[in-house]
Amino acid sequence: MLNFTTDANTYGDGKFIFNDLTFYNSEYELTGHIPSATIALSPIIEKDPPDLFQVIGQVDISKKASLQLNKEGLPYWTIKEWGGTIDFHSNDLGQLDIEGFCLHQNKPPRALKIQGHASLAEDKIKKMFLDFRLAGDKPDQDACVSFRMHQCEKNKNFIDAHIQHIEKEEFDFIQNLCIRTNPLWQQIAVKDGIIDAFVQFQIENYNLAEVKIKDIHAQDIAIKLFPWDVSFSMGEVLGACTVDFSAFDICQTADADLKISDGYLHLDQCQFSKIHTNVAIRKGVIQKTVVKAAIGGLNGEIEIDGTSPNEIAHLNFSGLVADLPEVLPSELNLVMEKKFSQDFLTLNAAITRGYNGACVTGKLLLTNGKSFYANTLDFRFNLEPPFFTLKEGWFKGNHLPLEKFISPFIFAQDQMSLSGMGVIEGEFDANQITVNYDAHDLVLENSDFCINVKSLSSLPKSNEPNLVGTLSFDLQKMRCISYLPIFNGTYFEKNSGLLFYDVNAKVVLQNDQVHLPSVEAFCNGIFFDGTINLDWSMPGEGVFEVDVHSHEMQGKVSQVQDLLSHFDNSLFFLKLPIEGDVELQKKGGHLHFSFFPGNFTLESKIFATMTDGSLLCPTGDVSVQELSLNVQYDHQSNFLELSDIQGTLLVGPPNHVEEYLIAGEQIRFTDYANNKAVFDISVSDKKHELLRLAGAIQPIKFDAHNNYIDFNFDRALSHFGEIHPSTIKLVLKEWSNIESFQLDLDYNLQVLLKDLQQFSRTGFFFLSRNILKEINDIQQAKGDFKVNLEYEGKNGMLTYNVVGSGVGIDSYVADHFLFNGKKKESKWIIDQLQFDQISLAADILKDNNIWKVNFLGVRIGKSLLLGMEGQY
Repeated sequence: MLNFTTDANTYGDGKFIFNDLTFYNSEYELTGHIPSATIALSPIIEKDPPDLFQVIGQVDISKKASLQLNKEGLPYWTIKEWGGTIDFHSNDLGQLDIEGFCLHQNKPPRALKIQGHASLAEDKIKKMFLDFRLAGDKPDQDACVSFRMHQCEKNKNFIDAHIQHIEKEEFDFIQNLCIRTNPLWQQIAVKDGIIDAFVQFQIENYNLAEVKIKDIHAQDIAIKLFPWDVSFSMGEVLGACTVDFSAFDICQTADADLKISDGYLHLDQCQFSKIHTNVAIRKGVIQKTVVKAAIGGLNGEIEIDGTSPNEIAHLNFSGLVADLPEVLPSELNLVMEKKFSQDFLTLNAAITRGYNGACVTGKLLLTNGKSFYANTLDFRFNLEPPFFTLKEGWFKGNHLPLEKFISPFIFAQDQMSLSGMGVIEGEFDANQITVNYDAHDLVLENSDFCINVKSLSSLPKSNEPNLVGTLSFDLQKMRCISYLPIFNGTYFEKNSGLLFYDVNAKVVLQNDQVHLPSVEAFCNGIFFDGTINLDWSMPGEGVFEVDVHSHEMQGKVSQVQDLLSHFDNSLFFLKLPIEGDVELQKKGGHLHFSFFPGNFTLESKIFATMTDGSLLCPTGDVSVQELSLNVQYDHQSNFLELSDIQGTLLVGPPNHVEEYLIAGEQIRFTDYANNKAVFDISVSDKKHELLRLAGAIQPIKFDAHNNYIDFNFDRALSHFGEIHPSTIKLVLKEWSNIESFQLDLDYNLQVLLKDLQQFSRTGFFFLSRNILKEINDIQQAKGDFKVNLEYEGKNGMLTYNVVGSGVGIDSYVADHFLFNGKKKESKWIIDQLQFDQISLAADILKDNNIWKVNFLGVRIGKSLLLGMEGQY
């Protein structure tokens, strides 16, 4: 029986038995089951004065009870086989004695023991003792929390808590319970550690007031604070602190004295290790304190002074850059290892209060062991509360080597190197670094080419440098893009040996690519204007591609030949004795190089026009002037076409020159690498076509060391005046020398007279002016002729043989005509020149405008023989 009244004391009398009692608390996700429990109570009615609760007896719980704490619907902590008694004695004493086993996740079960007693008398100062003990792996590793409460005055209680050997599992249990009443506990995660402490709680009117931690001893603590993304650990913490939870601003009531050893602090942008310090906090303010710590491998001190109106802390650290890998992202760490591993770094910075957060201002000094000169960077950045977020900052330095401060960030894989001395200014935040710089004696180089620039800026020198170079580094994607202008620089192509000078360009460097969207340069006297792109993204060392497009080029043919010979000296047109002005057509020129170790391949397309050209023949008495043509060249397709050919053919020495017009629709090489082509060229005077050569070209093999080109003439289209040759053969050696030539033709002198007269006026023949005049005065001519001309390049000998019959020139008639002999260089040998009974033989050497007659013999029939020598 239970009795609850307003005018009498509450009491109980009787025995209560519970079987299969199950209970659940949704707020704490707590489920329990008690198979059997007995409550036996007796009243103490005669007690005077009466207590609020006058009862004696016992609550006995079977030791097969269970209690389960869930977390997000899954078992988290379980107490099995627990049970015990709760006793109420006549001397106003209550006692608790519970035992069981705890299971935490997949850990082995641990023995649990809860003991306690309390004074419940209304007229006495209330006292309470409660002891929780959870067995550890060893007897001295039991986790224990003991509470002792005593009342010093009405509505004011003190609770003393002795905490021993509390580890991560016990803290997780406490935290999981506390989260149900205050979600802020979710922001803390204890990763590791052991805590021993003596804590005193002051309770006023059932509210928590002051908390005093009089004795803290923590070992190997590791904690993470999620809102700030801050992790810290401490090898050992000793000390005491006090906090008043009844105050409006709790932080301003904190007093603490702590000794921290071997600490570690991980912030979003920085990590501190090897922390050793004695910290004093008064009314929430850190007093002047020196913290010994390490940032990566840099050792130093942090002077903290919370009492200062402006400067919060001052940092002094130094050490080798090689010891910094813990601080930097892995990509940046590779850069530092390559360029700064031997450098000694000194960091000096002040942290001051800002308008909205904190401001860090300082210097970085980098000293290389091989040099006493220190590279200095001034910097400043802001930290924004509450998470110490890097908001924005800047840095700057003078006389800094680009190979260390710029190049490794642009070329992380060492595709190229950028060297020189420069002025650098940059801005940064948590996502990006932007750098502006100027430099002198700049060199952009790799194993294949080298760019030299005296100064990035084209402006005159002034006190304020013109920072025209830029670099942007994405810290999230670890990508870099850079821009720099080149003024009056040089470009040296190492594979070909070509030097480009007066280079003016805009250079964009992005990851594994270099873009030059606008390039002006000279090479071998040739002017270029176009774009260049370089790509190193292909796998393999020394493998990259260069793409060049030129929409403007101006130069001489010989200059172009010399330039192209650096890439492929076997190209046939490099040996042609041709000169003229060359410029690109609207489609321009395109070159694509694929480089690999020790060699490269070339693809190209060129659309060009040549004007004011000239072509010299080996004899020196034949040349082409005022030559113009269009060129279409495709290296990959082995295609070369010369079209719209026009020019003037000059035949004869300078004082006896005849002019002819050269025209041709095209000379098309369908496979220029193998010297395969078709051609059609004509020569005419002002009245009619004198000469036309049409046919095909193909390679022919004579030996393994030289290239020979065989001309197959179309005899139906090819002609000399009105004459079509019966045989015409031509073989060139390397396009610049005649290896062999043969011409056979039949003609009537009357048909050929006008062409012969015009050709004789060139002076190509060795005849005197009087004889030439007589030839040109001929009015009528007749006769049939057979002509054979042969030339052998090995000995440089031209042989000729002309046979005629029924020859008539005006009034002179000859039944038989014979003309044969040889010519080598300037020497003519006439074996026989015969008109019926008159025959002539001669050995003549032409020296400039003088004919030297070594021998001249004339015979008329059998009656007259004449021999002469001399010069005229």
